[in-house]
Amino acid sequence: MKLVLLLLLVVVPTLCAQDWKALTDSARADLAFLTSQSCKGRGYLPAGDRVAADYIRRVFRAHGVAPGVTARDFDQPVSLRVHLFPATPQVVLDGASLGCGAQFLPHPECPAGGGATIPYRLMGDTAFPLESPRGSVVIINEKLPEEVLRSLPEEERTLPARIERMRLLGAVAVFVRVPRLVHSISENRLPIPVFMLDSAVPVRERGVIDFNVADTSFLAETSNIVGVIRGTRAPDSAVVVCAHYDHLGALGDVYFPGANDNASGTAMLLAMARSISRKPLPYTVVLLATTGEEAGLHGSMAFVRNPPIDLAKVRFLLNIDMTASGADGVMAQGGVENEAEFALLQRIAPRFGIDTVRKRANSPNSDQYFFLRSGVRGFYLYPFAGLQPYHSINDRPETLEWNVWTRQGQLVLALLRELE
Repeated sequence: MKLVLLLLLVVVPTLCAQDWKALTDSARADLAFLTSQSCKGRGYLPAGDRVAADYIRRVFRAHGVAPGVTARDFDQPVSLRVHLFPATPQVVLDGASLGCGAQFLPHPECPAGGGATIPYRLMGDTAFPLESPRGSVVIINEKLPEEVLRSLPEEERTLPARIERMRLLGAVAVFVRVPRLVHSISENRLPIPVFMLDSAVPVRERGVIDFNVADTSFLAETSNIVGVIRGTRAPDSAVVVCAHYDHLGALGDVYFPGANDNASGTAMLLAMARSISRKPLPYTVVLLATTGEEAGLHGSMAFVRNPPIDLAKVRFLLNIDMTASGADGVMAQGGVENEAEFALLQRIAPRFGIDTVRKRANSPNSDQYFFLRSGVRGFYLYPFAGLQPYHSINDRPETLEWNVWTRQGQLVLALLRELE
């Protein structure tokens, strides 16, 4: 008997490791596709979101995951208005072409505009120019020193207010020097072109600049992808695992791969599909790949407002986002409100080499927000203090931390299996 127990202690962890190696290998393949040219940043121009959605459906079907919207349909339609850039913006500073995404980005609300050999002025920390910037491009710093900020009325201290002041003074465009280029999606337009300029780019006090940017706004028709794995003993009780598959898309030929944000979470959602379909849980698992998160949580809001399942029967929700970069444990947003589940998380995390578990209250920064506001218990669970670039063209697969991804996946699956 002792020999049998010893063999079990040795063999079972080995089998688990083998299972996770296979899941991680599959996840690497999923992530390679989701970050590829085929998906072009999983945005709405071109329609990379649809390519990614089709991939998720195919994986669900291949592993016997049932459609979760109707008996035949995985798709829950979502409409959202977006302001995007159909061509790669161009900037030439003092005769040197700058790299879009690497050295500059259009502000998400930048309107179309352009011009050649326009004079520019570096204003930096100056709040009020000594001479009119009329007809020129103004270059300012994103952050002003405290002593400059204190000299301004409170309503004029924000970056939008400073940009508007330059417009009123006659500037034809504003470039904002930033320590790190970060992009996002908006549905709005500013009245003049605005660009974010990496502060490492050398700028003279005065010079000339060429720029050209085209924009478009439209109503994007996209969809949440919903799959269901029916429970074995309590199928009317459900847990929802969600991950947003959308990202920032492309600026013409330049696209944002979104490896960590959130191809990593989408790959983990597909890993849950592969694992749980082989060994279903007592309760039903709803696998929800949301769209529109980057543009304002549109997909999760649509799901909560018009749920294809009874939210009163959802025992817990896990939102997984940015799962492949972290150096200091995990954070459970919603852990403040869900003490019993947070205590369970604390108990099981050390099994996977996760010694630090933190908690925060719910906030509107990812797809758990509307679920928890509606009364569903849940977490947004993510590795803490990751180093992977955020909303950058450098959020690429080759710099992901797969050991972090695997630990996070093991934790998610263990938490699902041990929820009471």
